[in-house]
Amino acid sequence: MRRFILILFLAALGLVATLFGLGQWRDGWIVPALLGEGKESFKTRLDALEETLKRQQSAQSQASREEVSSLKAELAALREELNSRPKPPERKIPIPRLLSGRMEILKSHPDWQLTDILARERTLKQRIPFDPPFAGPPKVMLSLTSLEHSGADLYLTTTAEEIGPDGFTLVVRNRSESRLPRVTLDWLALGS
Repeated sequence: MRRFILILFLAALGLVATLFGLGQWRDGWIVPALLGEGKESFKTRLDALEETLKRQQSAQSQASREEVSSLKAELAALREELNSRPKPPERKIPIPRLLSGRMEILKSHPDWQLTDILARERTLKQRIPFDPPFAGPPKVMLSLTSLEHSGADLYLTTTAEEIGPDGFTLVVRNRSESRLPRVTLDWLALGS
């Protein structure tokens, strides 16, 4: 019985060894190469594989070194070409500034003046300063925010005049029998 188990064990071991390439045929039996005479041939085969692997790694590292040195040379040439080109002139892009404000004009404002008696035109001029001033004259936009009026007819214009870096003159014109009770304007200045 022991003999049968030993033979079965050796056969299984031989089959496993053959599957992994570590066995050989001897007298109709698969004998693992690690047992008996096959040990030397296995070691020789292993040494040969290791030597082949070292040669391939050496060839790859030599090719890699050549490729790296080629890429370094190409990079140096590109850097030299880039440095030899004239630099474009620097362009200064002005940073836009934005100022805004609100002006409320009441009926009692002292700058309301009757400028045309026949047309019943009343004008108000108010200087609006910019703090801090702009580098050059900005663009100014006016917006009517609220208006109180008690009469039937209404004519109202708003303009920005005498625009400069330090401010502008807000002009409100109205054709009416009397002054407007309340006018609210928003302004926006955009410049650099």
